[in-house]
Amino acid sequence: MQTSPLSQFLLLMENLYVVAALTLVAIILRVFWVGYRKRHPLPVKPGQEIPPHDGVLEALEVAMFIPAVALWLAINVHPILRTVIAVAGYFILVTLARMQWKKFRMTHPLPPVSAERPASPKDMMLEIIDTVIIALVLVFGIVRPFLMQTYFIPSASMETTLLGPHLNAAGKMVGGDKLIANKFVLRFRMPKRDEIIVFNPPAAGYIGNNNGLMLREWLAQHPDTLTVDETTILVRGLQDPHLLEKPELGFSGLKQSLRFVPMADARLNTEEILKILPSLPAQRDAFIKRVIGLPGDTIEFKTGDGIYINSKPLDEPYLTSGALAHSGLPAVPIPGEMPRLMTTQDANGNNTNEDDFFWGFIQWVGDWYKHDEMYEKLIAPHMQDGKFVVPADSVFMMGDNRANSFDSRYWGVVPRQNIKARAVSTFWPLNRLKLL
Repeated sequence: MQTSPLSQFLLLMENLYVVAALTLVAIILRVFWVGYRKRHPLPVKPGQEIPPHDGVLEALEVAMFIPAVALWLAINVHPILRTVIAVAGYFILVTLARMQWKKFRMTHPLPPVSAERPASPKDMMLEIIDTVIIALVLVFGIVRPFLMQTYFIPSASMETTLLGPHLNAAGKMVGGDKLIANKFVLRFRMPKRDEIIVFNPPAAGYIGNNNGLMLREWLAQHPDTLTVDETTILVRGLQDPHLLEKPELGFSGLKQSLRFVPMADARLNTEEILKILPSLPAQRDAFIKRVIGLPGDTIEFKTGDGIYINSKPLDEPYLTSGALAHSGLPAVPIPGEMPRLMTTQDANGNNTNEDDFFWGFIQWVGDWYKHDEMYEKLIAPHMQDGKFVVPADSVFMMGDNRANSFDSRYWGVVPRQNIKARAVSTFWPLNRLKLL
């Protein structure tokens, strides 16, 4: 499945190596262009020389961009009006800076143009290159790391508040809201209830939704449990291309290009299985959900009646009636005895229940991880009398599409250090432009 060109571009510009390479290319172009202009100066008519270059004034004009962005983040009005105010504020600040600097230059003038200090006309090419360098440094050196960043919605877990992508008739992934998130404000305070935030979930937030990752966790903890025949079936099953053709099977990320013929050695087979299985995604693959519980809150999940915080019902006008009905804690099955491969064979000597073993074992591993690794370690320690108590410096997150949201009900709380940004507004598509 392919993502939209805009999503691909945003992902590309998330890569700091790409940004650094673009900046380096722009700087190299500037160096070469300055050298070229020294050998081939632009013609200038007498009396039309440009005054000496005032780099400080240009630096002041660029610096005014920072308070303008801070103003944009601080005010809470419609995105269009907010942008108009921020742009107007930028030009007001630039005008004031120019006025004050001109007063300073009246008493501290730059050296005049002379034969020793010639001045040439404007070089548009050089100005374009300078603008590119300044934009890259500002956006990816200041704004993106410290102030705000763009994200796109990868799933349906926040619908109908935020829409995820869908497949069109051509099998291409299209749609999905794009949003702007404030990375600055949550450096100084905890999120507030009902705020939509971007965060890195615990590892279980990735593992518990992927059969391949759960199998990797089980094998890492039980490397010598399976027999040769059992590991052989796993190797064959994981190399079946149909696993990746059906995303609903939960095997995304398998490295099926690493073809392997099973051997008569369970440990070697297990080592090859671990090579085929997916690895945890990069930390930029963040989640976005709504803050439900704050530090110290007692959360009660009443099936069909919604969420109660500290014994009071939580008002959630953003939910549909269907989502409200699915706000309870999920049922977590207790894994039974681990499936084993039966030795019954057909006339050709082949095991007759290979498929049953493969899918039965995958299902059992999923139950094991969700109960032993998720519920027992991440949920149960915070349960008191059937209610969840949010620990200090953590928040409890839930998606608005409760029936299709893999959230804190499954993998526990989000520590404060995992919080990346607060969603401010959507910006694409334009008909979905709104504050969050």
